[in-house]
Amino acid sequence: METEVLMNFPVQTISAMLTIPRQGFVTVEDKAAKAAEEDEVDDEEWTDLERFQNFVISQHPLRRLVCVRGLPDLVSSLDIADVIQLILQPLQTILKDGESSVRDALAANLAPIVRNVMEKEKLTDVEEFVEGIWSVSFPLIMDQDQQVRAVAEDGVIEYMALIPEDLVKSVMLESILRLVEVINLAEDSMFRVRKAAALYIGKVSRWGSRDYAVNVLLPVYLKLADDEIWGVRKACADSLADMAASITSEMRGKHILPLFDKLATDVSRWVRNAAFQHLGPLIATLSSEEVTPKLLQYYSSMATGKGQSVTADHDLPTFWYWVSTSSYSLTVVSAYNFPAVVMTVGKENWVHLQEVI
Repeated sequence: METEVLMNFPVQTISAMLTIPRQGFVTVEDKAAKAAEEDEVDDEEWTDLERFQNFVISQHPLRRLVCVRGLPDLVSSLDIADVIQLILQPLQTILKDGESSVRDALAANLAPIVRNVMEKEKLTDVEEFVEGIWSVSFPLIMDQDQQVRAVAEDGVIEYMALIPEDLVKSVMLESILRLVEVINLAEDSMFRVRKAAALYIGKVSRWGSRDYAVNVLLPVYLKLADDEIWGVRKACADSLADMAASITSEMRGKHILPLFDKLATDVSRWVRNAAFQHLGPLIATLSSEEVTPKLLQYYSSMATGKGQSVTADHDLPTFWYWVSTSSYSLTVVSAYNFPAVVMTVGKENWVHLQEVI
């Protein structure tokens, strides 16, 4: 009877009824924050800069989000000295913002901010600007939220191409390598430390030069991929695409593609799963000539659940069972990466992807 009565109520009414009891648990801090939000002013006569200066310290998360999203246009209207003093310095508060969406929006705007500043006709204080934007960027690539870190990393990699090379090396790269110390971490006796090194080595390789990635980081990465702890090997699988993008085609064919085959047939299901989840991004880093039929068969197996034709040298029943029981998540992954894979392989290799459709 009670169920029938509820069924006749509008959804909005039921939702309101269910949330009523929570009103009894509002804390003093909640009331104070609500009062502070209501007391804030939004003056229509403010300039864009004045609105930013007020919104960046607002108690309203939405206002902080709005001011961060408007940064690229705002910096275009200011000279570089004002950007340094009036924009980059106040942004230090956003780095500690409790709303990850606000930090994520800032990470997404790193490259547009740098681009709009570097396009100015009269560039002065460039080194000070690079130091300022790096002081904002680095905490974001170390953020506790994985999405924020990923967006910030992409932004940093993008805007590095816009900054003079000598400043990239002196202001940015050296501090990264000093902090990560990935080579020393890879030799640590604690497997959690080696796991962290394996996870970040791909990102470090993208920030450094190609020679550094090939001659210094790649041997360390390959050694970590042979670690006895499955968590370290899984971290290497997570870094596979980044490492592939950082080295030469010759080194990819010699080391990375054989490594994928090894990780995809690892004894640990978590390592195998990570390898397949990053197969699409890995293929996207290759040229069409580098993509092998076997690699595309691996990719197709995610959608079809057929692993027999791919694993002639491995335990077929075990592999097929794992692919078939993981079919839902792997199908979603393959669908998500499908456009990038198709664009990479070209029409010549379409025959290897027909089963995916």
